[in-house]
Amino acid sequence: MRTLKKSVVATLLAGGLFAASGAQALSLWASDSLSGPGGAVGPGIYELDASTGAVLSSIIGFSAPGTFADALSFAPDGQSIFVLDSSTNSTVRQIDLTGAILNQFSVALDAEDLTILADGTLIIGGGTSNSVAQVNPLTGAIISQFTPTRSLFGLASDGAGTLFGLTIDGIIDSYDLVGNLLTSLTTGVAGSTLGLAYSGSSFFVAATGSTISEVNLAGVVINSFAGPAGFTEGLDFPEGVQVNPSAPEPGTMALLGLALGGFALTRRRKPE
Repeated sequence: MRTLKKSVVATLLAGGLFAASGAQALSLWASDSLSGPGGAVGPGIYELDASTGAVLSSIIGFSAPGTFADALSFAPDGQSIFVLDSSTNSTVRQIDLTGAILNQFSVALDAEDLTILADGTLIIGGGTSNSVAQVNPLTGAIISQFTPTRSLFGLASDGAGTLFGLTIDGIIDSYDLVGNLLTSLTTGVAGSTLGLAYSGSSFFVAATGSTISEVNLAGVVINSFAGPAGFTEGLDFPEGVQVNPSAPEPGTMALLGLALGGFALTRRRKPE
């Protein structure tokens, strides 16, 4: 009986610890401006395994051929995506997860990227405009804007009050919402850098040649893989990743608690 109890507790403990330590694979979403798989015409959005770059799903040609998907950002509820098309005076299309267009508007900026805050405010800018603006996500009306210290080609945020701007030579500048420069991080990413995402514990940077690199908070490249198609620019994670990407799920914590509780009970009991 004692051997059986030990076996059960050991199994629970091992299962709980394994589940707690095994981080759930993150899905990184990327946009490609030129073409889909097999030369399909039209912009593409791809769900990727954030560790290997393997394509998990895709949305191809959600708008007319000849338009672009220069950047993307998930709405706070994770059920729609804002996509920037810089070929038509910074047109923003909000699409659902099937690619159907829900809304469309133009922003009066020559922008290269966008990101979104937890309250739904859209941040758009970069490129030749050298301006970053808070934008109404329904109409495209500019609420406020500032001029960054350097020209930016990628934008990301922590979902709250910090914006991250990527320069074409791989520097990530951090700003508050009124444009004060907070910090600068020089990364080891080679080539022209055009797309940026923040996971909460690292940055993902898209560079020319359709290479995506993961960069830690010290600026060191810790992983890289090929992008999904010809010209990867936009990167983003669904909302929620930034909160605490390393925290175990509730089910995992329950399993771990059960295992530890059983282990403690066994320790308190006298040997049979």
